[in-house]
Parts: sequence; structure tokens; C-alpha cells
Amino acid sequence: MGSWIAGHQFDLGVDEVFSELNLPLTIRAETSSGLSACQMVAKGLGISLADALVARCLPPGQIELREWDPGLSLTYGFLYSSAHLPLSPVPEFAEIVAATTKKLSPKHVRLIRDTNTPRA
Repeated sequence: MGSWIAGHQFDLGVDEVFSELNLPLTIRAETSSGLSACQMVAKGLGISLADALVARCLPPGQIELREWDPGLSLTYGFLYSSAHLPLSPVPEFAEIVAATTKKLSPKHVRLIRDTNTPRA
């Protein structure tokens, strides 16, 4: 399969999918950052599976993005202290980040609203 660069966040999901498909997986390099995995690909060091949003952080033309079937989903969220309600601008900031993320990659982002989100 060539040189495979693994970003830590995908390790478990990728291993599971390759195992279910009975495909061999040989990892040649590993990083804890999806962005650094994309940067290594841009330098010609191999291929990687990457979060579509992270991959879009590189300037256009440095890497080729392709859809992966069967795909893999990641969930991102905002963490708040259970001991303190967030200050007033925090939930609004979270809404702006979520809306901007959706706008950047509408095909790859599905927003989930938590009705238990604390409000100041």
C-alpha cells in the first residue's frame, strides 16, 4: 500500500475498518497531529487519512483530497467546567465556531445541538 502516515486520532477507527475488510495495514510513520500527517503527505512521505477540516488547513494544491469509502466519523465538542457556568461570550463563541466549521465543509460537517449546554 505504500508508506502510510497515521494521525493518532484515527488509529482505532482505521485499525477496525481495515481489520473488518481483511486489508493489511503497515504504518510507516505516526504522529499525534492530523495537521502534521497532512504536512508529511505534502512533502511526499506517503498517504494518510485525515479529517476533512484539518486537511483544508494546507494551502490548495499541496495535497489531493479524496473521499474514503467506508469513511470514518469523528465527534468534536466544546468542554465546559461542571463547577462553573461559562461566561456569557463563551456559548456565543462556540456557536460562531460551529457555524464557521459547517460553512467551511458543509458536506463533511453535521452539527449536533446539545440541549443541556450550560448558559450563563
